Amino acid sequence: MDVCDECVDEEALKEFIRDNAVSESCDFCGRESDEPIACDFDDFKEVIAAGIAVDWTDALNFMPRDGDHWALEDAHRGIYDLLADGELDVELNEALFQRVVDEFIDISYAPRYYFDLAPEEALQYGWEAFVSQVSHRTRFFFAGGAGVEEDHDPREISPADMMTALGRVIAERGRVRPLPVGTLLHRARLHRRGDPPPAGAKQLGTPPVESARYSNRMSPNGIPMFYGSFDEATAILEIAGDGRNPQEDLTVGVFRTHAEMQIVDLVEPPPILSRYLEDPDNARPALRFLHAFVEEVRRPIVQDEREHLEYVPTQIVTEYFRHVYAREHGHHVDGISYRSAANREGASIVLFVENDDCVEVVLGADARQLVLERQYSVLP
Repeated sequence: MDVCDECVDEEALKEFIRDNAVSESCDFCGRESDEPIACDFDDFKEVIAAGIAVDWTDALNFMPRDGDHWALEDAHRGIYDLLADGELDVELNEALFQRVVDEFIDISYAPRYYFDLAPEEALQYGWEAFVSQVSHRTRFFFAGGAGVEEDHDPREISPADMMTALGRVIAERGRVRPLPVGTLLHRARLHRRGDPPPAGAKQLGTPPVESARYSNRMSPNGIPMFYGSFDEATAILEIAGDGRNPQEDLTVGVFRTHAEMQIVDLVEPPPILSRYLEDPDNARPALRFLHAFVEEVRRPIVQDEREHLEYVPTQIVTEYFRHVYAREHGHHVDGISYRSAANREGASIVLFVENDDCVEVVLGADARQLVLERQYSVLP
């Protein structure tokens, strides 16, 4: 029997069928063509089996039994349930669905990592342990992980090793990218109505050390960094939220990057590799974790003048990329871009640029400076 790409809704499977088409007709939907459109079902079945094996395996391989019954009844799933519940990330037309069920009906499936940690779980649990450690136990790490209580599951990544593990994911997935020369970044400032508006690069750019009094998503108080957005709307939403105080005015400064910078790009991680594609580099677990981590970074946090514990983990992540990543991976990082918490469609960036490097006139050919292009007021 032969199956065509219109019988499935998963792109990798569609591509496999098109690449291996040998028949001008499909036995599952009746479609016909003058060109080959359908591949042999047995070949298709092998790809389905490989896709199942990413997260599921035959329970006979490792599940204990209690006489004639499974000792852990709730750990078993049949092929019908896996397909119907969306566990296999694909929908099949009715005839193909039934044929796949018939082919795999005799197998009782159990989670592949039921008694172990999936690779992405090791990363995720390691991150959660790291967050707990730096939020509630110790804020600082020392050589050899001193100060870290090693009471975590040995299969997990320890809090002391989490930054190195994160750095490896970022490096292997190619998330350090150039921020091109001439990139425009918008930075908004609120000020009391009637007061003189901030003016010039020094007032609209990174605050000086003495003015860095509040914690931000990536920086603790006392350590100034440049926060900007790639468009005006996001910059305004980041500073003012959905509603503007009628007693406040808002001024926007538009800065241009003068030299190329290297940034960790957390705006749009690569798509998670389809379970129906070969994964020789074992990229899928890291990509699954990276997607979860990107959502963690952009998670909305209520802003007020208190120092938030919720900021501490991402502040440490930032310090890692600013000061340690280059030593471990051989190239420096100048900042981190991320999906805005205030505007789902927008992106923001933090750059390790100090107040002195926010200028109206460029002071050096290769200086990593931000040049103020223009400033303007935005009415409520």
